[in-house]
Amino acid sequence: MIPSLAACGSRGKTDPAETEEQAAAGEENGAEDEAAQEEAQSEYPKTMYVNAEDGLLLRKGPGKDTDVIYPLSYGQKIQVDDAKDGWAHATVDGQTGWCSMEFLTADESNVKSKDEKSSSGADPDKLVKPSNNSESGFHGYVDSPEGLNMRLGPGQDYKIIDVIPDKTELTELGWEDGWVYIMWKGKYGWISAQYFIMEGGKEKPVIYLYPEKTTDVTVRISLADGRFTQSIPAGSGEWHVTAAPDGKLTDKASGKSYDYIFWESTDNTEYDWSQGYVVEGRDTEDFLAGILPEMGLNRNEYTEFIDYWLPRLEKNRYNLITFQTDRYTESARLDVSPEPDSVLRVFIAFKAVDGPANIAAPEIKPFERKGFTVVEWGGAEVRD
Repeated sequence: MIPSLAACGSRGKTDPAETEEQAAAGEENGAEDEAAQEEAQSEYPKTMYVNAEDGLLLRKGPGKDTDVIYPLSYGQKIQVDDAKDGWAHATVDGQTGWCSMEFLTADESNVKSKDEKSSSGADPDKLVKPSNNSESGFHGYVDSPEGLNMRLGPGQDYKIIDVIPDKTELTELGWEDGWVYIMWKGKYGWISAQYFIMEGGKEKPVIYLYPEKTTDVTVRISLADGRFTQSIPAGSGEWHVTAAPDGKLTDKASGKSYDYIFWESTDNTEYDWSQGYVVEGRDTEDFLAGILPEMGLNRNEYTEFIDYWLPRLEKNRYNLITFQTDRYTESARLDVSPEPDSVLRVFIAFKAVDGPANIAAPEIKPFERKGFTVVEWGGAEVRD
């Protein structure tokens, strides 16, 4: 899936990743920032401002491996009374702790005003109610080792009100593009959908296009149930790209280049568990490296498949692994124009089980690539 919090000295997996432009700007201003930090450490107490657009964490000690006390928002004013090894000892909203000097500035003019910062025009200090309410109440969990920012609104402009620990189970109450509305510890707020794993949802289907010559292609996914939660390029189920024979795609709307089309969705599909494989977690890599080429994925495709799914499969002692060709194609119809000559769709559904079991293995049909070829893989982790 596709991450960022200024996690007291390093960018974390807690909101969409910082852009290449932000990173480049950071490098250019490195020397200037070091000078500012040296100056900031010379006079105390003093007022400083959070200059990390995706937030900053106040911690118990001067290091990113110490516990989080309180989340700080972009532009927030704090009182610094000491500094040590690039860390500031600060007090804010009655909380005292340490945060990285790298993401502080003494000059308030370096921090955009809230009106300038808010791209939506909404007040970033007020809770935004969802315009889309979830009738199904999809369940899921946080997938971010450093924790996930909980914000007042669906966007990085909004104030951080808490940090939700990794693997916390939550229920979706509403949504906006790329954001999920939830309640946690008695508070309502928003989290990035990118780091919220919905149980049973269609996760990271990616579509590769291999035309015989450079071709303008339209791809559509029609869901029998559920809704789209992620899409790259942006498309909500329909994408218009120019595809080259080597698989490189250019989005016609943005002009950006991609290796594949990526999408995710909520889902209530009832998967078929009557055929499959019970595989010990530590044997999963060898199992996938053997069966995926047999199913028709090439080296690049099955390597990306394994890179994505292996960490999730290995953490369980045993998994029941199934490939849901029929149920998947019924629940997510794929239409491509011009019509391809060959199409392969590989969708894994798996769940943790207690130990070995006798289960019928499915028949694997050989796949022949010919002419304009379309390949897709994705999956779902299901919890009983």
